[in-house]
Amino acid sequence: MILGVSSRTFRRYVERYEEGGLEGLRDRRLDMASDHRAPGDEVMEITDKYRLRHQGWAVLHFHAWYTGLGL
Repeated sequence: MILGVSSRTFRRYVERYEEGGLEGLRDRRLDMASDHRAPGDEVMEITDKYRLRHQGWAVLHFHAWYTGLGL
């Protein structure tokens, strides 16, 4: 394991490079959207609430207040 990857992983990299050049080696996972991504309007609502009313709160406390979980 000279390069920090197994020989099988290295062979896969070589195959991907031969088939698609440098583009074939690109990590395609970065193009996928996360299943956990929040809708933009919800993010804006939460950041506005924090900035306008709860600034200075620790994120843990703000999250507990926002979700109604308490601490």
